Amino acid sequence: MKHRCPLCYSILTFTSASSFSRCIECDAYVKNPLSYLTPSQDIERYKLHKNSLDNQSYLDFLTPLANLILKHVPSHSLGLDFGCGPVFALEKCLNHKVNLQHYDLYFYPHLDAFKHTYDFIECSEVIEHLHHPKKELERLIQCLKHEGLLFIQTHRHDEVDHLESWYYAKDPTHVFLISLKTCEHIAHMFNCEIIEVTPRCVVFQKR
Repeated sequence: MKHRCPLCYSILTFTSASSFSRCIECDAYVKNPLSYLTPSQDIERYKLHKNSLDNQSYLDFLTPLANLILKHVPSHSLGLDFGCGPVFALEKCLNHKVNLQHYDLYFYPHLDAFKHTYDFIECSEVIEHLHHPKKELERLIQCLKHEGLLFIQTHRHDEVDHLESWYYAKDPTHVFLISLKTCEHIAHMFNCEIIEVTPRCVVFQKR
């Protein structure tokens, strides 16, 4: 069964309905669309996450990203928290040192967020959920100012030897798993430069 990579449109071949296929062009692992959850199933799965402002471990997880943003972005810059979830936890970690708009497909679907242009956009633990990553990344890049920054935080598959046993691939909502090579492909596609790479985050600058 053949499909197209949702980022670069290269042909993919899946061995089963629930399998991933590795794109030879952009190096992403793409889940067979036949096994995608429905929106209601996605929401029920997300509600199991303990992402609350009272969950210190969740705030601790976001703190390195907040510090990375503050390292690159001047105070009072305008940013978009894309895929913010049900609570504005990153805003709390940033100590309100920047101005944030918020968008989430299920929990905060305010399309007015895309009527602005931003100094930076961050998507933490979002790209792996995207059914249409090219379309979404294109929309985000269009919302960035010249030399604006895009922070993509996820767990990359670069050092994973056995995808089948990797916890990230076992999450049924994870359908698009990227590597650093994928990020380089994204930078080339959207005329961006990668300016920093950390174990969990890649920072892109729009040219």
